[in-house]
Amino acid sequence: LIGDRWSRLDNGGTWLEYSGSGKAITIDGSVSGADLRRNVVIKNMSIKCTHASSSYGIWADYMTYFEIEGVYVWNAKNDGIYLENCHHGSIRNSRMRGCGSAGLSIKVKNDASDNVFSGQMLIEATDSQDSVYGIYLDGPYNTLAQVSFLDCQFLNNTYGAYLTSANVQAISFFNCHFENNSTAGLYVHSNIVEGPVLDNCFFNYTGSTAWGVDDNGARLELRNCKFVDQSGSYACDGGVSLGGSSSRVYECSFRNLINSLKFESGATNLYIDRCTWDNQSGARVVDSGAGNV
Repeated sequence: LIGDRWSRLDNGGTWLEYSGSGKAITIDGSVSGADLRRNVVIKNMSIKCTHASSSYGIWADYMTYFEIEGVYVWNAKNDGIYLENCHHGSIRNSRMRGCGSAGLSIKVKNDASDNVFSGQMLIEATDSQDSVYGIYLDGPYNTLAQVSFLDCQFLNNTYGAYLTSANVQAISFFNCHFENNSTAGLYVHSNIVEGPVLDNCFFNYTGSTAWGVDDNGARLELRNCKFVDQSGSYACDGGVSLGGSSSRVYECSFRNLINSLKFESGATNLYIDRCTWDNQSGARVVDSGAGNV
């Protein structure tokens, strides 16, 4: 256990102020190539990084099982929480803020021999804000299997969530809030085939030329999501840009946007059902050459 088992941050907890240029907390389960696993709990802890150019809040490698709960990391110049080659675990009731790269970064090494990420991960009631990436998921080998985001917020980032990997699958966002992410609320890279499922998520003002969901070739499923510019000034370009095959968008609503849906030239076999549009200043649908909608 690292931190405080009983006291929450608002009632004590453990504080760590880190002025170095490395990692405030390092958990390295790979010792001389032995790949020793670690079961780690980090609870009720606040980590403040003060170095001007380089730092991580929590850096962890090769954890079989982990629990991170009630952790607040801010001002890390690299990533707030960085997880590499980790298996099963959860992050709950935590916050990452003001990070120079990602609030939370989950990666698999570029080495097939380290192909270990095949477990389940839950990120619940956790906020990531004021960073370049709220969440960054990357796994060039194997899969990021069954990663679920529940009741999370991604606020004031460049990208709320950024997914990149040829093998990412089983990624889900349930009841999540994306707001004021200047380039995209959720960005899905062109190297992904099986994209995420979004259910009951809310996207508010994603920047003047950005999309709430910017898909560049994956297969997505969006259910009961809301895309809105609550400023009422039509400052947000659109809701969803689809670039893949066989994506499904149903029971979603679009309000106060310039353009709501865009079908890119690579999009095909799209299914759009029971969606509503309100107070648009531009087109409900922009078709750039999609097939079989």
